Amino acid sequence: MSSFNKFKNNVVRDSLLVPFINCGTSIYAGFVIFAVLGFMANERGVEVKDVADQGPGLTFVVYPEGIARMPVAPMWAILFFFMMTILGFSSQFSMMETVITSLMDEFSGVLRASKMRGYVFRIIVCVVFFLFGLPMTAKSGFYLLNLLDNYVGGFPLLIIGFLECIVVMWVYGFNQFAEDVFMMLGMRPNIIVRITLCIISPLLIIVVLIFKAIQYEDLTLDGYVYPQWAIAIAWMAVISSVITIPVWFVGTLLYNGGWKIIREWSLPAKSWGPAEAADKTGKYGNGVVLEGKELEGVTNFAIENERF
Repeated sequence: MSSFNKFKNNVVRDSLLVPFINCGTSIYAGFVIFAVLGFMANERGVEVKDVADQGPGLTFVVYPEGIARMPVAPMWAILFFFMMTILGFSSQFSMMETVITSLMDEFSGVLRASKMRGYVFRIIVCVVFFLFGLPMTAKSGFYLLNLLDNYVGGFPLLIIGFLECIVVMWVYGFNQFAEDVFMMLGMRPNIIVRITLCIISPLLIIVVLIFKAIQYEDLTLDGYVYPQWAIAIAWMAVISSVITIPVWFVGTLLYNGGWKIIREWSLPAKSWGPAEAADKTGKYGNGVVLEGKELEGVTNFAIENERF
């Protein structure tokens, strides 16, 4: 994250290394996982697709069962769960640090006033999220974990990624973004980067969103069909992840003069009123003389108030 990098850090290099390492690790892990799944399918006499669904069931049920049938099973079991522990901690650190650092950067005047405040804030956030995660360790917690894993990790990430592309590349502007990169690294992103970030990436995310919506089905786990109230809770979790974006946008807009702009746009134009000058009496009057007599009680409202 930028908060932990030097200003001149080579972000272009990092932005290329991270996805290549991530995808390479996934491909390598795929060989290992499907080798075990193939072994399990051969043992059971079924196809690989019938061994297990993706998600927690694959990690905590099928995979350990496959390891238990291998030679020197205890060694492989220790290595597997040690790997899972490392993956869990690394994922947890990155996610928690993203949340905590974002809040501390936004409210730096309060949370970074002293080191002690930063430590206390981190402890509070960790304790709160720990309490939120406790229900997943209960007897039926596996069902809750599977529910949140399937819903929270899907639509919200795609929507947030799409909005990031639109806001940075089109609202803030690619040219300004390129100038920022030039200020940091002494070079500007080339035309390939521009086309990718401005057009290809948003379009690909939209395509994935559409196909994900088309293929959507209510969640099941080992033959158990989740009730509608559980699905409703899952969608509420999805909405809670993205609703902060429009709420923060509207709130910031109104706080920085949006109410005044809305009020001005809602008022009638200065020329609003009767079309004929002789009919402009009352609040529309401007000293009109009708049939040789000046109208009494006529207020020059248009002059006193540009708009009402």
